[in-house]
Amino acid sequence: MTAVLLANYEWNIFLRGILFPLIMFTILCGSSYLLLATNVGNRLGFLIAATGLVGWMFLMSITWMLYGIGLKGEAPAWVVKEVITDQAKLEYAQFEPVGLLKAAKFDEKWCPTEKDVTIKDEVKAAQALKKLEAAAKTARKTYKKTNGWEPLCVGTSQRGDGQSTVDATVVKSKTDPSSTPRAVFSEVTEYRSVGAFRRGGDNQLFTIGRHPFFLRHSPHYFVIVVQPVQEKTIQEIVYAPGRVQALDDQGKPKFQDVVQVVKDAKGVPVLDTAKPATSVVMLRDQGSKRLPPFILFMFSGIALAILASVLHQRDKQVMSAMGKPYKGAKQLALKK
Repeated sequence: MTAVLLANYEWNIFLRGILFPLIMFTILCGSSYLLLATNVGNRLGFLIAATGLVGWMFLMSITWMLYGIGLKGEAPAWVVKEVITDQAKLEYAQFEPVGLLKAAKFDEKWCPTEKDVTIKDEVKAAQALKKLEAAAKTARKTYKKTNGWEPLCVGTSQRGDGQSTVDATVVKSKTDPSSTPRAVFSEVTEYRSVGAFRRGGDNQLFTIGRHPFFLRHSPHYFVIVVQPVQEKTIQEIVYAPGRVQALDDQGKPKFQDVVQVVKDAKGVPVLDTAKPATSVVMLRDQGSKRLPPFILFMFSGIALAILASVLHQRDKQVMSAMGKPYKGAKQLALKK
């Protein structure tokens, strides 16, 4: 019977996951309680050990809340709400303001790069790029005031985070195709992101005058538009072992059809405007990263206050039994 139990313990990960914390808790906390109980008694030793434990939990919960480490909840993430495969259907989206993007096209002038400056002089080129960036920033603000959607350039943290979610949604999984029911493409190379817009996400509940009150976040929506790229089929040589061209049954050289992406002179994939663009509508889930440590902070703080109060009352009773009235810190300071 012992052998069977030991064998079950060796492979049962769930059982080991329960036993290990219990053993560590018993050794660490039990040894401290045993040491205190042999010196000050069972009841007082338990009170001191329990107060120290909840005090440590109280301090650790504060650290975990401040830095977002330790005991954590669900992290913030983008949640895909809709995948619209035709721009003409944007007006029928569940989130009505998405319909404003029906005729919107991401303007490349909103996000200037060094390629937009043809000046050879480095100093003048840097100055020209700064002017373009200032004008682009003004244009993005104007578009946001007009339509309520803020264009996002490539390279920003929000667009990079959202793009990874889009790639995981619109590309069919090779290992588990059923996990990607909204997939439109087979490979990441079959499309290119042509625009990104965000709306909401402001930490503001109401405003009095010019002073905003930050009590909650408004819904944060994000739309990324991807466009299929042009592809061409070419024939490549099939090589046999030893880098020798393979031959078929009739002795003729073997060739295979390979699909390649069409690129321009700069190496950028060419968009296939004949095919409809796909818009991915996402909503930001703020998660609950700091909720577990906050709950621990509340419960450990209450427990610490109760145990500290019990110890304080006990000290007063001990002083009274010894015939010495208890004097607080203020009375001792006045006496001195």
